[in-house]
Amino acid sequence: VQDQVVLLWGEGKVEYQDIELSSEHIISDLENQEIFAIGGVDTTGRYFGNPDFKKGSENFASDSMRYNIKSGKGIIYNVKSEQGEGYLHSDLTKRDTEGHIHMKGGKYTTCDADHPHFYMELTKAIAIPDDKIISGPAFMVVEDVPIPILGLPFGFFPSSNKRGAGVIIPMYGEEKNRGFFLRGGGWYQPLGQYLDMTLLADVYSKGSWAVHWGSDYKVRYRFNGNMKIDYAANRDNSNNSFPESEDFKWTWMHRQDPKANPTQNLSATVNFSSSNFDRYNSYNANQIVNQQTSSSISFTKSFPGTPFNLSMSANARQNLADSTIVMDLPKGSFNASTIYPFRKKSGTGKLKWYENIGFSYNSEFTNHLDIRDTMLFKSETWQNLNYGFRHSIPVIINLKSDRFKMLTVSPSLRYDGVMNSNYIKKSVEYQAGEAVVVTDTIQKLTYAHAINPSISVGLTPKVTGMYLNTRPDPKVIAVRHVMQPRASFSYTPDMSRINPNYYDTVFYAQNGELGFSNYSYYDGRLYRAPSFASESGSVSLGLSNNLEMKVRAKNDTVDDGEPQKVVILRNLNLTTSYNPFVQEFKWSDVSLTTGTSLFKNKFNVNLTARFSPYDIQPDTSASGNITYRKVNEFYYDNEKRLLRFTNLNISAGLQLRSSQGSDAKGGEFQDPSQEVDQTDPFMDPFSTDYDFVPGSTYGEYVDFSIPWSININYTYSITRPLLKEDQRVTNTVNFSGDFSLTQRWKIGFRSGYDFENKKIIEMTTFNIRRDLHCWEMRFNITPLGTRKQYSFFINAKASILRDLKWDKRQSWYDNL
Repeated sequence: VQDQVVLLWGEGKVEYQDIELSSEHIISDLENQEIFAIGGVDTTGRYFGNPDFKKGSENFASDSMRYNIKSGKGIIYNVKSEQGEGYLHSDLTKRDTEGHIHMKGGKYTTCDADHPHFYMELTKAIAIPDDKIISGPAFMVVEDVPIPILGLPFGFFPSSNKRGAGVIIPMYGEEKNRGFFLRGGGWYQPLGQYLDMTLLADVYSKGSWAVHWGSDYKVRYRFNGNMKIDYAANRDNSNNSFPESEDFKWTWMHRQDPKANPTQNLSATVNFSSSNFDRYNSYNANQIVNQQTSSSISFTKSFPGTPFNLSMSANARQNLADSTIVMDLPKGSFNASTIYPFRKKSGTGKLKWYENIGFSYNSEFTNHLDIRDTMLFKSETWQNLNYGFRHSIPVIINLKSDRFKMLTVSPSLRYDGVMNSNYIKKSVEYQAGEAVVVTDTIQKLTYAHAINPSISVGLTPKVTGMYLNTRPDPKVIAVRHVMQPRASFSYTPDMSRINPNYYDTVFYAQNGELGFSNYSYYDGRLYRAPSFASESGSVSLGLSNNLEMKVRAKNDTVDDGEPQKVVILRNLNLTTSYNPFVQEFKWSDVSLTTGTSLFKNKFNVNLTARFSPYDIQPDTSASGNITYRKVNEFYYDNEKRLLRFTNLNISAGLQLRSSQGSDAKGGEFQDPSQEVDQTDPFMDPFSTDYDFVPGSTYGEYVDFSIPWSININYTYSITRPLLKEDQRVTNTVNFSGDFSLTQRWKIGFRSGYDFENKKIIEMTTFNIRRDLHCWEMRFNITPLGTRKQYSFFINAKASILRDLKWDKRQSWYDNL
């Protein structure tokens, strides 16, 4: 006390303002305001309780240190401190009054091990916390082996947690058809707190080029998203085998936080491109083989305390095989849910029949366009835009009897109105002695409306069969079969005397046939005529089955535990219908649907089939060609078979994965789907797209623990339009999976076999990954077909050293 020195021996700790120091041994000189700290040594010679110094955002771990509280200066020996994504190691470190750290014999690395696997050897360096690290001459050291050729005259390492603008270094390489390239180089620019922007470019020596613009945005608790626009021009000056094209792609993902506004939501999932973009510019197997894309931007709004809701959307569906685009720009609806005006506000007591009378309102408008993508940006295209509107006000009452609960009677009265931008008119022209029907489209906005009364009657009895096992301690406790027949009838009377007439008839004499053709002015329009030409109705018949059993759990006792329910047959449904008001083909096809899930949903089987009750007959043309058509004659009358087969589809899926094991520390392995960003191509075990794109989670953690997974999907389908000889058969099996040889080695695969064509599918891919702690290695190969390619990639995990990498690849372009 006389010397004003305080000794803290054994888990010492000092706190002063924003300074916190913990160490096994601490000596505090109160007179000079200095602190000295050093760790301890146990009987085995191992160090423990080394000094851990914190000041604000700074944090140092060292062997020993001396620090002056008054001046802020300090000397630290054998220090390790975290700076941004990296770590600084130094034999001797001095801290000046401005908080700058001067180092001698320093190391900079992104490896978090006490003895790093690689680092940049820094002769001299200065670190400005939360800003940057500047050094003199520096060179790479890997596994304690110096590599002077990987040296720099000086070093600059950002250590700020803030985003900063900067150049993105491109990757380089060569392709046989497009030549040498610089790919993925450009500029990254933060745009305030919530937004950033990336501009990248690809350049090839034989004339091909591409530009990529991307932006990420996020406002916490409100919304987040990203947008990307790509444009690629492929050129080849050496031969004609490589396809020349100019393609674009626009992707946008927008998500609103549900807590931001519970009554309205804006979301977007846009994937819009020219038909050849992914085919000629992607390295991703899924994108290359994909033939369909869809995009949607939607806005929904509800009005609390009212029955009203509003919905607006813009939708696009692309067929990449034939370059067609179907768009609804925009499409909206305004609806009111059912209102019961005669119900009491108290809501108590049994409802009177008239209290079940309710009405609602439904409306919709659409702007529809169906074109090829090459015509999208031409002015004449938008002159063919089809637009329309429809609304309806149904008034309905549901009548149920307490005695016949399975019977429901629902009379209704509905007002329907439609508006279309055009309608059709058919006429007869005499050509070569024949009366040919000609259809003219008249571009005129018209409104049509009608009153449509109807009645529907539904009968839904339910039959349940139960088997109870009375044996002592049974494994199967009970089996239950539920069978539910369904029958319904709907009828709409002929209202042509009351409603306006939207139908007409033309006479024709063509190909040796005479007759009258009935049509509606709104056939093929966005919205059909609001009324029927005559009375209409149908009888629908159906039968559904469900089979389940209850079994005793494996570890269950006789008296304790809850039995488990096992689904034997999830469904077995038969449906058909009969329309007595049409002249021919009164019976519809018979549809069969069945499916089940076994082994706790690991194995799923589904089957659908269709059968026609009508026969087919041949027609011979004047040229002698024979074609077949369906005729209004029952198949049983001619062939003595009840139904004619038309379609079958069987699908089976098996999903297996190992149970969650334990890691070296005894904890459970994490589910990789919870740890890995599934949208990142680096994390997709079947992806071959390893071009760096800013904003992706580059070098993120991959689950290398022991669990394995495998998915097998089998599909068998037969489509028989008329004749057996014309049927189309699909018979394929696809399988994918991954497994870890060790906690550091992971292998993934995806392939399949086409039994009908007797060949392996082209997009067969294999990949091997090796976790090198602070580095990672990947090898990917597509060995078959025109998309044959391979890539080998080794890189540092930390994004700050994303350019510290080596890759070797052969592109599928070289196979063209």
